[in-house]
Amino acid sequence: MEPVAGGFTDLGIIVLDNTNVWISDSDGSWHDDSNWIFGTAPVSGQNVVIDRPGVELTVTYSSGTTEIASLTSEESLVVSGGSLSLLATSTISSSLTLSGGTLTGSGDLTISGLTTWSSGTLSGTEAFMADGGMSLEFITKTLDGRTIDNSGFASWSAGSINASNGAVFNNLPGATFSCQFNGTIAHFPEVGDPLHFNNEGTLTKSGGTGTTTLHATFANSGTVAAQAGILSFNRGLVQIAGGTQLDGGGISISSGFVFDLDGGDLTGTGSLTGTLLSDAVVSPGFSAGALSISDDYAQGTLGDLNIEIGGLSPGDEFDVLTVSDQATLTGTLNIALIDDFAPELGNAFQIMTYASHTGTFDTVTGLDIGGDLVFELIYAATGVTLTVVAP
Repeated sequence: MEPVAGGFTDLGIIVLDNTNVWISDSDGSWHDDSNWIFGTAPVSGQNVVIDRPGVELTVTYSSGTTEIASLTSEESLVVSGGSLSLLATSTISSSLTLSGGTLTGSGDLTISGLTTWSSGTLSGTEAFMADGGMSLEFITKTLDGRTIDNSGFASWSAGSINASNGAVFNNLPGATFSCQFNGTIAHFPEVGDPLHFNNEGTLTKSGGTGTTTLHATFANSGTVAAQAGILSFNRGLVQIAGGTQLDGGGISISSGFVFDLDGGDLTGTGSLTGTLLSDAVVSPGFSAGALSISDDYAQGTLGDLNIEIGGLSPGDEFDVLTVSDQATLTGTLNIALIDDFAPELGNAFQIMTYASHTGTFDTVTGLDIGGDLVFELIYAATGVTLTVVAP
């Protein structure tokens, strides 16, 4: 029988005006007319519902151009070719695979299951909400002007990402974006603004001994952890809260840009290539350790440099900050003894080296060692040393 608007069919399905409903209990093609209650595949302006209770199935969209009003799906969707446009708020409660073609539209799209993105283009003007996490794999992918909100675990294991036209990636609180190889997020084609990456969760480089490059304006208020290779920020890094950790990997900032540390902290052992401007906390090591900056270091009046001393071996038992070029010093130096270490008269600790410097720390804490001994802070032409003296 023909579906009746607002009523039941003999299949037990409520059919609303202008709503095309999937009726097959098997995997199938979006383009097969027999899979739809109207006897034709969805056409322009229709709302689409894919929901077969008690059945798990996958619908594949592979060719042509279709612009529908909205999509509500409890089943998995694969877009492998063509162009599918969603004009109004839509939801996929299962998984989405984008392996080719274009998924676009002017409506928000929420994916409750895993989004697997191996190829193709994701575009549109409203938010793409990946609530179930993402798997970014295989070959090059294109993000054209759309905003992605990731609230799960996103693994990027293969294939570059070309981003343009002011695309945005929001890694939300509690979410993780894991860079697992030496990939590139490129501003390509160079149309409109590059990607803006807003990290409120955790971003890690956990795989690949080479360089992962982000051609993006990058704002961090969560955690950035360089655990392998080099994590390169080609348009700088601004941190307003949270932390950046060198934990087996390094960080690189391209020439002409800076690491602007306005909040939170920078910790760990390893190398930062680029200029660091700090009005927050710098702590070499996770206990004692060595942190090197291959350019300038400028500590502002709100900045803190934390130095721990637990023995006589530089970089192993006490913290060292190495600056290859100029160090500008102001703000606060905090000194702390660790591991029950008791310095003796005459011990010296070169806690900082540089090619040149201007200024001195405004405030220094921890100079009083106890036992009638204190640290004397000595600024030299190429470094800062703490020497144990009797007051």
